[in-house]
Amino acid sequence: MAVTTFSDRALVLKRQQYGDFDLIVHLLTRGHGKITTIAKAAKKSVKRFGGTLEPFAELKVVWKGGKGMPILSEASLERTVEGIRTDLVKMAYASYWVEVLDRHLEPYHRQPESFTLLRLVLERLEAENRSVADLSVLFQMRFLMQAGLNPGLDQCRRCQRGVEALAENHFYFDTAQGGIVCSRCKPGAQGRMALSVTTIRQLMWIAQRPLAVAQRIRLSPQALLESERILEAFIAYHSNQAPRSLTFLRQLRCGQA
Repeated sequence: MAVTTFSDRALVLKRQQYGDFDLIVHLLTRGHGKITTIAKAAKKSVKRFGGTLEPFAELKVVWKGGKGMPILSEASLERTVEGIRTDLVKMAYASYWVEVLDRHLEPYHRQPESFTLLRLVLERLEAENRSVADLSVLFQMRFLMQAGLNPGLDQCRRCQRGVEALAENHFYFDTAQGGIVCSRCKPGAQGRMALSVTTIRQLMWIAQRPLAVAQRIRLSPQALLESERILEAFIAYHSNQAPRSLTFLRQLRCGQA
């Protein structure tokens, strides 16, 4: 089988040791989707890979595809991740975002929107001293839209009445129904979680604006608490189980409370 050489910009999702010196590197590329490569002798080759194959790093990569697993032949660092790797909270959030994408994206299925979203939140996480929770709400809401799992927030999922027509201050989020239910319909809702109309409006604003605008959102403490709770529960529901990184993130947040 002929060997073809590819090059692209990539974000490192995770890496695993393979044998004594090789690494299995999972990448999200801009033009080729999610790929899994092997970096041969990566633990010995300082010239080719020294300090580049770290989780969350942004790289320019070259790999060769043919029979078997693609071979990563070159990698140059485009963006450092020291600001993430040296902060336990940032590391926990970044690990959660990466695991969500790794679980849901199909290999070799080009999804530039997912690349752009992950690149943006990691870049902001690295460079800015802002609320990590804001970034996590942004990431989760936009990811759900991209995955076709956009939570129904505009109307009650049972009676189909619109939020504005209902004129209620609080609704309940039902993971099984895939969205909000009103106070009249809440009996029997599975795993219902309270959600204020203010939070609903802010989440819809994030969903409806271009990403460059939506990233400016600054949520109130109540909106952050409600949004993280319902979005994490919704993603875990569609993953069939909570991501391992989410379990750690929740433990970390409990320890800080």
